[in-house]
Amino acid sequence: MRMNKFIQLFIILSVFIFLINGQKITKTLQGVNNNIDPSMTADDQYIYTFYSQSSNVKMINRYRITDFYNSSITTLEIDNTMVLCNQCNALPKLLYTKGGSVFVLYSTEIRQANFNQMTASLMTSDGTPFSAPSMYLDDQGKGYTVLSNIVESVGNTVIVSFQLDENGDLPPSISVSNNNVYVYTSAASPTGPIQVYEPNSIGYLPFSSDLVKFSLNSTNVLVEPNSGGFNGLRVNSQQGTLYYLRAQDPTYSVYREYINNGTQEYSVQHGTPFPQGVTNAVVDTLQNQYLFPYIYMSGGIPTQLIANFAMGTISQVNYYGMDISYGQYEVVRNPINFANVGLCRMTGYTELSCTKYLSACPSSCSGNGYCQSGACYCSEGFYGSLCENAYPSITSVQQNGDTLEISGSYFQNITYTATFDGKNVSVTYSSSQYLYAVLGEDTYSLTDGLFSITAENLTYSDNISLQPYVYLLEPEKIFYYPTEVSMTVYFTGSPIFISQGNVSTRVETVGVNRVFNFTTSDKIDDSALFLVEYNGRNATLEYEYIPPVIKSQGVINETHVFMNVINSGSNLQYLVVNFGDPAIRAKIDSVVFENEFYNFTVEIPIGTYPASGVEILVGEKSCVTHFLLPPHLISATPRPSLDGNGVTTIYGNSLTSAFKMLPGDVDLTCDTLEEPVSYICEIPEGSGKFQIQSTSAQDSSVFSRLNFSYHEPVVTKVTPNNIKLSTNTSVTITGQHFADTGLIVKIGDGDCTSPSLNGSDIVCQWVAPSTKPQNTLLSVFVSVNEVTSSTDILQLSIDCPSGTDAQPCNSQGTCDTTQGLCKCNDTFSGDSCSVQEDSISSAPSFNSNTILFILPLVLYTILI
Repeated sequence: MRMNKFIQLFIILSVFIFLINGQKITKTLQGVNNNIDPSMTADDQYIYTFYSQSSNVKMINRYRITDFYNSSITTLEIDNTMVLCNQCNALPKLLYTKGGSVFVLYSTEIRQANFNQMTASLMTSDGTPFSAPSMYLDDQGKGYTVLSNIVESVGNTVIVSFQLDENGDLPPSISVSNNNVYVYTSAASPTGPIQVYEPNSIGYLPFSSDLVKFSLNSTNVLVEPNSGGFNGLRVNSQQGTLYYLRAQDPTYSVYREYINNGTQEYSVQHGTPFPQGVTNAVVDTLQNQYLFPYIYMSGGIPTQLIANFAMGTISQVNYYGMDISYGQYEVVRNPINFANVGLCRMTGYTELSCTKYLSACPSSCSGNGYCQSGACYCSEGFYGSLCENAYPSITSVQQNGDTLEISGSYFQNITYTATFDGKNVSVTYSSSQYLYAVLGEDTYSLTDGLFSITAENLTYSDNISLQPYVYLLEPEKIFYYPTEVSMTVYFTGSPIFISQGNVSTRVETVGVNRVFNFTTSDKIDDSALFLVEYNGRNATLEYEYIPPVIKSQGVINETHVFMNVINSGSNLQYLVVNFGDPAIRAKIDSVVFENEFYNFTVEIPIGTYPASGVEILVGEKSCVTHFLLPPHLISATPRPSLDGNGVTTIYGNSLTSAFKMLPGDVDLTCDTLEEPVSYICEIPEGSGKFQIQSTSAQDSSVFSRLNFSYHEPVVTKVTPNNIKLSTNTSVTITGQHFADTGLIVKIGDGDCTSPSLNGSDIVCQWVAPSTKPQNTLLSVFVSVNEVTSSTDILQLSIDCPSGTDAQPCNSQGTCDTTQGLCKCNDTFSGDSCSVQEDSISSAPSFNSNTILFILPLVLYTILI
């Protein structure tokens, strides 16, 4: 009873001291709906929590650590969510993070969740359960875990290894075999997780009675018995130390063991004996500044005591008691200020609660020393009250193009002064290990020089020989050979030698800009490299000889296709498009550059099959695609006769032997003359106009149609062939390819009515027009079912006017019946030649009055 009161008093005191020394942070988690599991983990960027969306659907929520340390944010919003499994009921025992993946440890399975992929799952090949779920992954993707109930005769706990695949995913199962079993132990369960000291490749696993060490490079095992046992263990690889608690140590001491230098004990000041019922303790370190022993308690008092102290001084101890019914604690570091760290756990189901600790020394001595009694003690090479300064040193200077890459250590973001051959050089700070000096324009013609750099606590100089540097190549992309190329090269003299494969060209510089112009060879160099040489120094430039790529394509119509191509150029001198195999060269109508594509318009060549490969060649490079081309009907000859005895040859492109006759959807019987361009087909009896259709064998909705007809009527004779304008006449038209279906006959501008067919003759009634037509040579039109022909074969006879004797042209002239006009004899005239003229002409007579009138006029004219 007294013991219980003592524990209660101790917890109250712990909470009080915690409130004084620790800064508590509690954030509400978004979207958990009281279904979150207490398991959590964290990496340098995110906090991960397990989430049960329903009884079967388990998920992992991801939250940003920067939001957690942002005092203005009270609710952590979900950054990303991933479904772990859709049919699972078990809750995890532990979460573990490494390399961007979250590993969920169950008692019988390990699941891997990667927010860029699906999850992977790892199980033992025989269903053996995991013991005290624990896991460790090294940087090479080799993992270690603990199994139980393997071989009863030698113990029920073993350590086995497994290997992630090339994608960093778990293997499907662990097979327990001699080459991956590291240790057989006693039947007891581990008291802490697997720890690894990577510099020596040694793994550790603590038990209540001993400490197991195993080699990562072999199956060697060493068991160190220890009467006090181990209750928790942490390895600090950077320091080369082990930290642990002893299971039954009444002094409540933390032990630090140097892995290579024996053991040294550090007792926590104000230490308190372990309360009764302690079942587990874990020791952790934060950024080499803090040591946290976690003591899990049971026995009816669900309390966890957490003490923290600076490892250098062990002078400050904080205790606080918390309900531990909600699972594991996790260290969460502030990615912005690494001295600002928190020890976090889930409280309730919807909150993340952390105790944030600040360094005993500002900036944690900049990570370059240790803190003792509030003062920084700097490591070798560092100075300053916070060890914030270091003595810089340069280990190498390497040329990279027009930049000198300066490697070293402890560089600071301060001003640097540098020269090359006495010419000023601009220096840029990149990191504590790298500086970059950019050589200026006034150095481009130099090949050697003294490089010097100075700054606070830094002086360095060295002679450097520069390699040629190809600054610019135009054009950037080479589509065909040979090509005119312009190359700008720095740090050379002139001339230089430019090699492409086995071809070397001597090139002089042009002007002060270090430009060299040359023509590439006419063959492709598989290495795609230009080698630039000057006085035994050389540089290589990997150029882009880019093969064409067809990004999209389509059929424009029956005669043309288009292709959108990249990396082809538009010079038709180097472009070839071939269809089919054997290749048929196509005509390129145009190549237009638009929106990063070269848009080809290409005529489909005659002889191309419907399913045809298409190759674009640019110089010696090519790309291939395939088209399903539509059929293209071009012509048919001869026209079939009306009696069905006609055979027609059909011409086109991308045709098959399947043809139809429309209307009626009649399949034609055809034989191949020359595939796929010509076929000979039998046309059934008929008349008039029709269509021939060729349909794509791949797509019945794609077809080509050709307008065609039966043979047109042919007129060979008209009886009579001369008819009078004034007289209605029965006309007989003789010819071929006549039919009484849709039979229409016209003579001139008028119909020849009531046509009737008798063999090869058509008899119809010509009706005389009311007015004289302009042309008296009349055309005879015959239409059979809308197929028409005409022949100027019928002469219209027009009567001439009659004279007094009632005869045409009064019998005194010749009648032109084509015009209806009289051509009169010499002594007759008039429309009808009815006017007779005198045969002898009379001389003019003058009387006295006429003479008297004219004479005065003549005299007057003379006198004037």
